[in-house]
Amino acid sequence: MNEQRIWNYLTLKIGNPYGVAGLMGNLYAESGLNPKNLQGSYEKSLGMTDDEYTAAVDDGSYTNFITDKAGYGLAQWTYSSRKRALLDWATAQGQSIGDLDMQLDFLTYELRVDFWSVFVDLVNAQSVREASDAIMLQFEKPKNQSEENQKKRAAFGQKYLDQYWRDGDEQMSALKVVEIASQEIGYLEKASNSQLDDKTANAGSANYTKYARDLDALSWFNGKKQGYAWCAVFVTWCFYQAYGMTAKKMLFQPDKDNCAAGCGSARGYYNKQGHLFNDPAVGDQIFFWSSDMSKISHTGLVVGVNGSRVYTIEGNTSDGSSVIANGGAVCKKDYALNYKRIAGYGRPEWSLLSSSDDEQKGSESSMSVDYSAKVHAESGKTVNLRSGMSVNHKVLYSVPIGMCVHVTEEIGEWARCTYDAPSGQSYTGYMMRKYLTAVSYDTDTVTVSRSELQVIYNAIGNLLGKE
Repeated sequence: MNEQRIWNYLTLKIGNPYGVAGLMGNLYAESGLNPKNLQGSYEKSLGMTDDEYTAAVDDGSYTNFITDKAGYGLAQWTYSSRKRALLDWATAQGQSIGDLDMQLDFLTYELRVDFWSVFVDLVNAQSVREASDAIMLQFEKPKNQSEENQKKRAAFGQKYLDQYWRDGDEQMSALKVVEIASQEIGYLEKASNSQLDDKTANAGSANYTKYARDLDALSWFNGKKQGYAWCAVFVTWCFYQAYGMTAKKMLFQPDKDNCAAGCGSARGYYNKQGHLFNDPAVGDQIFFWSSDMSKISHTGLVVGVNGSRVYTIEGNTSDGSSVIANGGAVCKKDYALNYKRIAGYGRPEWSLLSSSDDEQKGSESSMSVDYSAKVHAESGKTVNLRSGMSVNHKVLYSVPIGMCVHVTEEIGEWARCTYDAPSGQSYTGYMMRKYLTAVSYDTDTVTVSRSELQVIYNAIGNLLGKE
C-alpha cells in the first residue's frame, strides 16, 4: 500500500506525473519505499534490524541517530544536519521517526525550502528521466552517478508512471476528493443538532452530522436527511466540497428521487448508466452487501488499490476488519479484493469536469485556479481558514498575516486554499478573497514563514556549533 499512498501524496504536492514518478523511482532505489529502512551495512555494524533501530530511536534508548552516518528512511537521510531536522520534525508532530506520512511531509518541506530549484524541476519536468536525474544528481547524490545508474533509476520511475497514471486529469480529480475525505477521518456523529463542525464534541448515536446539514441547505435530496444513516451522504458531501453542484451529475444523481441518500439507490444510479465495475480505481464509490447478501447496506470512497486489497474512507462506520454499517464515525478501512460482501464500484463521470458548461458550486460562479497568495488584513494578526464558505463554519487554522496559501478555486467572494502550517500539517478550507493578494515565485526565491525561517536558522547554528 505504500506505493499508492506515496503516489497520491506526491501527486497532490507536485502535480506533475513525471516529477512524481522520477522522485518515486529514486526513493525506491534508496529505500525500497520503506520508511523504516536502515542502510544495509549499518544493520550489521549496529546489530539492529529496521524495526529495532526505529523503536530504539523512538524510545530514546539509541541516542546516536543524528551522528551515526547511517542512511535512514524513504530518502536515506544520512548527513547529521538533515537527520537532526528529520528527528526534530518527527518530535514536533509526535510521530515515530519511521512514520510514512511524517517523512513525506518532511521530504516535501525539504524540497520546497532547501532544494527549491529541484522542486521546480519536478514541477516542470517533461519526462521521467528529466525528473529522475534532477533528484538523483542534486538531491540524493549517490556515489554511483553513472549513466547506467541514471537509466536504472529512471526505469524505476517509469514503472510507477505506467502503473498509477491512468489519466492525468482524471487522477488529479479523484485525488482532490480523496484529500477532502482524508481530512474528515475521526469525525463522530452527534447526539443532537449541535457542534456539528467539531470532530468529536457532542458525540452520540442520533445520526446528526455536518454532512447532512450542508446538503440539506442546498435541497440536494428529496427531503431532509439530517438524523438518518449517513454513509452515502458522506460520500456525496466529499464530492460536493470538491466540485460543487457538478457532483450531482458526476454521481448520476437525479433531480428527483432521494438522490443517493441511500446506498441502494446510489448503486442503482451507477448501474443504470453502465458505470458499475468489478475492479476498483481511486475515487470510485464502493458498495457492500448486507451480511445476509440480500441488499446494499453500506458505502464508502476508494482511496487506494494494490494487487490484493482495496483501501477506503467510509462515513458512519467504525474500526474493524469487516463491513460495519451505522457505526457513527469516519474511518479508514481496507478489504481483500475478493471480499464477498463487496457489491461493486461506482465510477463517477470525471469527464464532466472538463465541460465548459459545468454547473458551479451553490449559486456562485466557480473557477479553478492555481496560484499562491499572501494573507493580509487591515487589522488583527491572523485570518481564519474555515471548513466552509461562511463565517459560521469551523475555523481550521488562523493563518498569520504575511503568510502564503495555495489557492485552487475561486467561488464568489471565497477562495478554496491550502495552508502548510509550520508543524508540517496542511489545512485545506475556505478564506475570503478580500484577504488574499496573488504573488508569484521565480526559481531563485522562495517565501517562508517566520517559524520556518527559525528552523533554518537553528539548523545553520547547529552546523556552526552555536546555540
